[in-house]
Amino acid sequence: QQGQTVGGQLGEQGLAGLKNLLLAHLADGGDVGGYITPGSAEQVQNWLQNRHGIYDQNILERLQSISILAFLNNINVEEDRRGEGIGNELLDEFLSRATFHHAVAIVLIADTAESQIEGFDLIKWYKGRGFETILDTDIGPLMIYEI
Repeated sequence: QQGQTVGGQLGEQGLAGLKNLLLAHLADGGDVGGYITPGSAEQVQNWLQNRHGIYDQNILERLQSISILAFLNNINVEEDRRGEGIGNELLDEFLSRATFHHAVAIVLIADTAESQIEGFDLIKWYKGRGFETILDTDIGPLMIYEI
């Protein structure tokens, strides 16, 4: 459904006892998805190692030290709508929701194998939005945005 966001407001307990809070937003021309989780060893290790095959102990320890993390798994803009600013709108919505739920940092892997509009540099775009590369991987750079 267009313009719909999934992921309600956390109560006073915050993420206590909550494993993951799904954040997804559907918009005309694209969608964004990810989740917020406590920076526990289990959650960070699952995302890094099991999902992406990253076994860097320094990165694991750095991310585990963050109290509440948001993992941005995907921004998808329909091919015929690229270049219209939809990606910026989707990232803004994800950042807004992550901030609203007290995330301290947002982590993603910029998948450079995904097709982009001609002349678009995905890594440069994320860096322009405040993300920094913390590790180069085979998939693309592991990036973090500290709120």
